[in-house]
Amino acid sequence: MKRILFYLFALVYSCQLMAQSFILNNADGIPLKYDIINTNPRQVRLTGRGAIPAGFTGTDLNLPGFISYGGNSYQVVEIGEQAFFTENKFTNLHISEGVLRLKAHAIARSHCVSITLPSSLEKIEDTEMFSSETLKYVYGLENTKITELPGNTFASCYVLEYVKLPSQLQVIGDYCFIQTNLTALEIPATVKKIGIWAFMMSKIAEFDIPASVEEIGWGAFTSNNVSKIRMHRAIPPTASGQLFYNLTNLSVFVPTEATLTYETTAHWADLKGVYREEVKIGTSGYATLYLETENFEVPTGCEAFVIESIVPSATPGERKKANAKKFVAGSIIPAGQAVILKGTAGQTYEYKANVSGTPVTIAQNLLVGTATEQTLNAPGYKYFLFGSGPNGQGFYRQTGHDISSIHLKAHKAGLRIPASVAGSAKAFIIDFDEAEDGSVTAIRDIETDNHRPDIIYNLQGQRVTHPEKGIYIVNGKKKVY
Repeated sequence: MKRILFYLFALVYSCQLMAQSFILNNADGIPLKYDIINTNPRQVRLTGRGAIPAGFTGTDLNLPGFISYGGNSYQVVEIGEQAFFTENKFTNLHISEGVLRLKAHAIARSHCVSITLPSSLEKIEDTEMFSSETLKYVYGLENTKITELPGNTFASCYVLEYVKLPSQLQVIGDYCFIQTNLTALEIPATVKKIGIWAFMMSKIAEFDIPASVEEIGWGAFTSNNVSKIRMHRAIPPTASGQLFYNLTNLSVFVPTEATLTYETTAHWADLKGVYREEVKIGTSGYATLYLETENFEVPTGCEAFVIESIVPSATPGERKKANAKKFVAGSIIPAGQAVILKGTAGQTYEYKANVSGTPVTIAQNLLVGTATEQTLNAPGYKYFLFGSGPNGQGFYRQTGHDISSIHLKAHKAGLRIPASVAGSAKAFIIDFDEAEDGSVTAIRDIETDNHRPDIIYNLQGQRVTHPEKGIYIVNGKKKVY
């Protein structure tokens, strides 16, 4: 019986203690109100503040993460519902390490200019937590453990200038950034869902949507300021409704060969005509491109080349002839045709794919490509990788492969030549500057990978060994002596 009475007494005492409320000044002398919510471990909830002491002139409100009371240490695990709702006496709010949760409207609609959050913060438990007409800066959110921003988290933050999202964030809630002053925001590569009207009427001009995003809500990016959206997901995220309204200057960039998929997917199809893809020109000024299911326009500032045939010379020792065909910017390259693009070295060009219009005619093309990374090794052919080598820009045996195969990355191309035509050549060098639409261009075959003396021709096609002053063709390229 005594043991039962002891446990009953301990239980009653514990309940009384847990129901206990008290006031304790912070380090600046501001009285803060607490409720004990757990005795093992010892935890309290911060529920608000008392009257500001006379003569206090500070502008910062510092909320502790750990306190001492009654001879015991307590962790301030949460800031309670509406604890500092509409707080208007402080400019800066600092929440210390130790706080785990912000309860409903705990700091909503305050008049603070800046809010600093602890890395210990795990959850925002309700909407409109940072909604404020004066809030400019939110520091530390990127270091928290938060995985979801509830709806309206930053709604109507008309002057908000700075916030970074946590790297493990998964959900951006409905109306989360509606009517904010942000001009840029990085969306982490962990985000899976973006809610309805999430960025409506924001000032952000460009969005980078990671491949992790699986769902985007109705009207999520509707804003007159949006001009560019970059989608990294080849399969369009599920859209709950029309994504954009009244946008007149929008370009949506999608992965290579994804335009057709986006233009035939519900709600994304509404944006037909605004999709763009990109290709980066290499440091040599060239790049290969292959689209298996989409045609595409040669981008402005580029030229495209195909090699229709290589014809051995009838005279021993003379160079082979290549039917290299050039297509100017705006030409529509048919689906399934690999090309070489020439442009400014290192520059990224945008192009339209899956376009209407009449494609160019390509009778034959020795360039081959692949939509997925793979090795090509059809019997009876020799394969060469396009690149810049010791003898100039051209096609070379790929390192790690014999000439009977080539390994290509997705949407890249190489040269495939019948073994009978390739002969003993180890490389082919083409002067693309000479290639005009339908012209025959000289191609030099290299039978060894080692350095060889220059092969020099005059403009009449005669081989010379001691060039004098003038213009010559040296190793397939024009050169002035």
